[in-house]
Amino acid sequence: MPRTDAMPTTTATGERLVYAPLARAFHWTVALLVFITVPIGFIMVDREDVKIADDTARAAFEATTNLMFSWHKVIGITILALMIARLTYRLMHGAPRSEPTLESWQKGLSHAVHWTLYLLLIVVPIGGYLGIAYYPALDVFGIHLPGFGIQGDEKFAEKVFDAHKLGAKVLLGLVGLHLAAVVFHRFVRGDGVLARMWPGSGARD
Repeated sequence: MPRTDAMPTTTATGERLVYAPLARAFHWTVALLVFITVPIGFIMVDREDVKIADDTARAAFEATTNLMFSWHKVIGITILALMIARLTYRLMHGAPRSEPTLESWQKGLSHAVHWTLYLLLIVVPIGGYLGIAYYPALDVFGIHLPGFGIQGDEKFAEKVFDAHKLGAKVLLGLVGLHLAAVVFHRFVRGDGVLARMWPGSGARD
């Protein structure tokens, strides 16, 4: 756990060094939802290929799979909504200046990963929604989601789902890189990068 009490919240000139509480809430909520829905997505797709002979067991298995599909859709839509709100907040309020001790290349890499994650966290859920619209598979917990006039096309939907799955894998790779950077900054460099986003690190909206 970072020593947030030792992390200054502003520079001598008054510039913020840590993220505001709302920005941190967006970050951690989206992160939690991603860690929940991505595994669900891969598991539910694998379950579709499982063949069960017993009718009762198959019915229960399919009901659980359908439940996973519904939750995956709901969480994906929630992530998209939160990311739109998060991006809007970011564009309106900006972000704290970079950690002062970072080299230029580290700042550049950090910004590249940061904005690519933003892009994927918006594009991947949109891709998922397009997939279920084209399939179509718009029912979620008994509620029919809007198809926005998209005509059903299962073959095209499969291509969209393939792109959606690829996007999720790239997203996971970048999340892994992001986590590796967190570990590096916390335990190797010992700087204040993690404290900038850690809950309760003292910033105010």
